[in-house]
This record gives sequence, C-alpha cells and structure tokens, in this order.
Amino acid sequence: MKTVQTLTLPVEGMTCASCVARVEKVLKKVDGVENAVVNLATEKVTLAFDPTKADLAQLAAVVDEAGYKLLFQRPPPRKPLLAPRKRHKSRRIKNGRTGS
Repeated sequence: MKTVQTLTLPVEGMTCASCVARVEKVLKKVDGVENAVVNLATEKVTLAFDPTKADLAQLAAVVDEAGYKLLFQRPPPRKPLLAPRKRHKSRRIKNGRTGS
C-alpha cells in the first residue's frame, strides 16, 4: 500500500518560468515523488511523495543541486533520555593532605 504525503514548501531563488520548470523536473525525477507543482508567484512547491522512498533532505538536496533552495523546518535533534553524568575531578589524598 502506498503512503503519499502532500506538503507545500517555500522555494528560494526562482525568477522565471524556466526556473519553475527546472525545479519541477528535478523533483519529479526523484524516486517516490508522485507530483511536484511550483508556483512562481508564491515561490512555493506542492509535493506529493512517498516518504518511505524519498525524504525531505533528499528532495532539498536535488533542488539545491539545481541552484535553488527548498526550505523546510528540520526536526530538532533528539535529546538523550538520560542526561550524561558529570565527572567531578576527585582530589587525590595522600597521607591526609591534599595537593602536595
């Protein structure tokens, strides 16, 4: 069963109809992309793609290679469930004295 996700994302750097055609063309070549429609006036692309075959980072990379920039918010890095333990410097005690 296919899972298709549809998103509308901003694209920077387009100035003409040729730019629109180029962005659509490179996106449609990516395996998993069902459709890509770019609107020059709004500077946005509406993508229909299978996220199991193509991810946003991959799509952004092909748009970048074409000379444009696909903007999307990357998820924040995952925080570890447990905070790393802080190491304390222990003092070495010799003969009841510290330091010397």
